[in-house]
Amino acid sequence: MGLEFPGGLGAAVAATTARALLSGALEPIETQVEALEDDGVRFVLRRVSSVGRKRLAAISNRRGNPFLPHDPELEVEARSETHVALLNKFPVLDLHVLLVTRRFVPQEAVLDLDDLEGMAACLAQIDGLAFYNGGAEAGASQPHKHVQFVPLPLGLDDEDLPIEAALDDGLPFRHALVRLVPPLSGIPVVDAARLDSAYRGALAVAGIDTVCYDDLEVHLVPYNLLVTRRFVLVVARTRDRVEGISLNALGYAGSLFAADDDGLATIRRLGPMNLLRAAAVPA
Repeated sequence: MGLEFPGGLGAAVAATTARALLSGALEPIETQVEALEDDGVRFVLRRVSSVGRKRLAAISNRRGNPFLPHDPELEVEARSETHVALLNKFPVLDLHVLLVTRRFVPQEAVLDLDDLEGMAACLAQIDGLAFYNGGAEAGASQPHKHVQFVPLPLGLDDEDLPIEAALDDGLPFRHALVRLVPPLSGIPVVDAARLDSAYRGALAVAGIDTVCYDDLEVHLVPYNLLVTRRFVLVVARTRDRVEGISLNALGYAGSLFAADDDGLATIRRLGPMNLLRAAAVPA
């Protein structure tokens, strides 16, 4: 059985959010938001507030695997034999959902049909961005396999996804873009098969080889995967941060995160697209 949300994803996330805020299990990170135009893209910059910095410190002090066991206060009502849906404990964005494998699988593992059907199930319910940080060098903060989902718009002034402004002209680092024409159907089991074909093709075009160890297929190059109802984008990565700025898949969607004023100044000085280029495999 694939991932299902009996009461609907939006209602389930809202109910879990209200409960987790009340109990203190959910600890949102407060940020200040601004836009920065670069290379035709209106990037969104989020700087952590003074209150948020205390929660960042809590994240860095965490030890162990937060998914085994997971906090039941963060669990979103869903049915799946392979995955559990959780709220991100320290969200920067609203309605940030994690789809976590019930058993431990390393974050370097290639996504399978169950992972992709989970992404498709979220996209069928809410127009959003599903993404995967393939390894620590791609910005993964946990070694336990999990894909993520946030609603659109991600940009300011109802701009769905800032990076889309640069996709037609091409990005200045190694990547692969697959347009989904027609868009995803909203039937997760059907969409998962389409996503599997697009994802595998994008990995190959981006030069990301895979190998099998003990029946587990893993990738040999870190990467970010971004999936919407309209396209699949893979970016090959070399490192997770540049001059102290951490970059994950959301960065390659056009949303950058600074822990403090110094970080924000670094992003402005280098330019968002140069940051993304520096952390990716050259084109």
